[in-house]
Amino acid sequence: MKRVFPFVIIAVALAWTFWSKASRGTAVPLWTYSLTAVILVAITIAVLRRGFWSMADTVELSGDALLVRRWKTTGCISLADVSAISWEPYFRGIVVVALELKRSSAFGPTVSFYALIASKDLEVLAARVKALGGEHVA
Repeated sequence: MKRVFPFVIIAVALAWTFWSKASRGTAVPLWTYSLTAVILVAITIAVLRRGFWSMADTVELSGDALLVRRWKTTGCISLADVSAISWEPYFRGIVVVALELKRSSAFGPTVSFYALIASKDLEVLAARVKALGGEHVA
């Protein structure tokens, strides 16, 4: 859903603009809307690929491993492979969590995700990682 919704918004906004101008008799050629759509889609892809889309969809703690899913890729990362955990508040109870890995995984050297986690839960996770030889950076 997070990969399709931005493009739906672009399509709806351009369709609404085209329809409103056409109903008033001040229609702009259709090719200008097509060009605008291509430019907006290219910008959206560039921006989201660096941030929101690079984040994991789900991260679940399962014993001494983290089950991570991003798009069609699913993997298991051992807590022993996590070298550092950092998190920072984002917006109203949501935090951005970054897990730095000792060795790169299918998700890269760092796994980031949005979480609705209380800081004490993150501290417990950080303590478990530290017990397994990682360091905690918050």
